[in-house]
Amino acid sequence: MMKFPRLSAAITVIVLIGVIALIIIGVLNATGPLLVHGSSITDTVDGTMHMVEHESGTILRQKSDHSFVLVTATGQQKLFQCKQRCLLQLGHIQRHINEHARTDIYYIHMDTILEAIDVD
Repeated sequence: MMKFPRLSAAITVIVLIGVIALIIIGVLNATGPLLVHGSSITDTVDGTMHMVEHESGTILRQKSDHSFVLVTATGQQKLFQCKQRCLLQLGHIQRHINEHARTDIYYIHMDTILEAIDVD
């Protein structure tokens, strides 16, 4: 027989809420970028579909033409051209450069150019 059934019930409810919260956080962490950026984007010029891809690393420098160089975890340097929402985030990009912060880039391939559509 339990001595403190209300306390046991309260602890069980708190643990249950914590477990549910962790599950929800995990699901949103895994699917969040897809919800925000989508899995594909349609080119407004020719109507073709492009898969949205993700890369992360540190932005090395930003050029005056709104392009920037990202250094990945493997040391590879990739040149991205800012398009769409990325153009609204130039200040955010500069802050990441100043702080040497890890940056997530969501981009599409347009011929030989990597077009960054969102930077976080």
